[in-house]
Amino acid sequence: MKNKEKWHESKYHFDSSGKITASNNKKYLSPSSWLIANIVAKMYEKNLPIYAKGLLLDLGCGNVPLYGAYRDYVSDSICVDWDNTMHKNPHLDISHDISQELPFENATFDTIILSDVLEHIYNPAHLFDEMKRILKENGIIIMNVPYCYQIHEQPFDYYRYTEYFYRSIIREKGFSLLLIEEMGGIVETMSDICGKMLGYCKCLFPLLYLHERISYSFYTSKIGQKIYHVTKKQLTLGYFLVIKKDDVCSGYNADISPQL
Repeated sequence: MKNKEKWHESKYHFDSSGKITASNNKKYLSPSSWLIANIVAKMYEKNLPIYAKGLLLDLGCGNVPLYGAYRDYVSDSICVDWDNTMHKNPHLDISHDISQELPFENATFDTIILSDVLEHIYNPAHLFDEMKRILKENGIIIMNVPYCYQIHEQPFDYYRYTEYFYRSIIREKGFSLLLIEEMGGIVETMSDICGKMLGYCKCLFPLLYLHERISYSFYTSKIGQKIYHVTKKQLTLGYFLVIKKDDVCSGYNADISPQL
């Protein structure tokens, strides 16, 4: 990654103990997305120490919000994204349309991060083929994707996939599914919709911040987790996945739930 010394926190906050939380800086994170960002943060906090390794490709990196989470577990990282000419990204190694063939040799990377990207790829099957090509054997893809979530980055927001799509394409492309976790259940989904509604009125921002924090506290509570586990298969904000490159899909039926 270029200019590592200039990197700073954006969407996520990192403390010395390794804890990851959503940022309170609305320059980098809309207050109405604080709930889902915290759920995503906990997924990466738990799984990056287990799965991130070697040379990492941050694909569709944006302003590299997860660098502070994975940097201690990898040997180096390469950042790739579309170039935004209005706001130059000082950390971008390669500017490239990631829906096209990726500009790397076969078997280059040990880990790929794909965070909030797949919904913006018009041909996801091609991207899976390319990720398989550039991953080393036993290489890992760590990704999060939305499901019940607002349309964003228009007009480049194409799809919302169920877990059955991921299970099918992962098997079809010769990967193993090591982990799939739903990010929230019915309460979190409805809370996120409510938060997005409050976000349309700036005068309600103080109420919005309170709403997001109460929603996350409920999600992590004992009763909140019970409701989450009962409802997550039918209605969820999104999915978190860990995928391994090999020809044995022994993890195809993986169904691991988060422990908070």
